[in-house]
Amino acid sequence: MKAGRVFWGVFFLVLGFLLLGDRLGFLPAISISWWRWWPFALVLIGVAVLLKNSPYRWIPLAIAGAFVGVILATVINFSWFGSAGERGGELTIQKFHIAPRPGVAKASLGFDGGAGTLRIRDTSDVLLEAETETNLGEYAIEHDSLAEQQEVRLWLRAGKRGFQLGKMRNVVELRLNPATVWDLNFDMGASRIDLDLEYIAVENLRLDCGASKSSIRLGARLPETNVQINAGASSIRLEVPESAGCEVRVDAPLSSKGFPGFTKVRDGTYRTDNYDTATRRISVGIDAGVSSIRVARY
Repeated sequence: MKAGRVFWGVFFLVLGFLLLGDRLGFLPAISISWWRWWPFALVLIGVAVLLKNSPYRWIPLAIAGAFVGVILATVINFSWFGSAGERGGELTIQKFHIAPRPGVAKASLGFDGGAGTLRIRDTSDVLLEAETETNLGEYAIEHDSLAEQQEVRLWLRAGKRGFQLGKMRNVVELRLNPATVWDLNFDMGASRIDLDLEYIAVENLRLDCGASKSSIRLGARLPETNVQINAGASSIRLEVPESAGCEVRVDAPLSSKGFPGFTKVRDGTYRTDNYDTATRRISVGIDAGVSSIRVARY
C-alpha cells in the first residue's frame, strides 16, 4: 500500500466524518487542550520517513493523517466562532469592571480563554473592562493589588471547555486603560484574535495560541516593547509604527513570511533601518508551525 495513499485516505475519512457528524449532531464534545500538541503530526511524519523501507510505515502516516484531519476540520469551523447562527448550549453574558488603584502605574493581565474570539478595539477610563459571551460555561476574574502593580487574571472556568464543531460561541471583548503600563499574557486555543493596541502602553505581550487567525496593531508608547508569539498552524499579521525601530526574530521554517520595510541581518532576524537610532524600540519573537506570517509598518 502506498504511503501517500494511506495518509490522504485517512485524512479525508476523518475530515469527512467530523464535518458530517457535526451536521447530523452526533459528535461528542472535543477537548481544545490538544492544540498544544500540534507538533505531534510532524513527529509522526518524521517517523514515517525513517521507516521508509518498513512494512509498518503506514501506521504513523495513518495517525498523522487523522490528526491533520481534526486540525483542518476545526480550522474550517473558525468561520462559526461568534457567528449569529449558534446552535450550542445556553449563552452566558458577563461584564467585568476593575477600578484603577490610585498611584499605581503598572498592571498585568493574564487571559486564558480557550477556543474562540478575543478582541481589543477601544480603551477604558477604568483599569479594565471585559464583556464575555459564551456557551462553554462562564468566566471568572481575580484581581490582586500589589505595592507596585495591579494584577488581573480572567479565565474560562474548567468543566465546559470542550465544544462541538460549529456549535460554540466564545467571544471576549476587552478595554484597557491607556495611562497604565501593561504586561499582557494571552493563552488561546483555536481562535480569532484582533488586538488594536496602538494607544495602549504595552511593555510586554505574550500570545500562545493553537490554530489561529491573529491581527495585532502595536503602538510606540514606551521606550521598549517586547512581544513573544507562539503559534501552531496560524495566520499572523502584526503592524508596528514607522516611528519605532523594530527587530523581528522568527523561528518558523515551514511558514511563509513577509517583512516589508525590514532588512535581514542574519538567519531568522530582521530589522528596520532606524532600529539603532530610534528612541522607541519594539522587539518581536515569533515561534510558529505551518503558518503565514507578516510584519508591516504603518
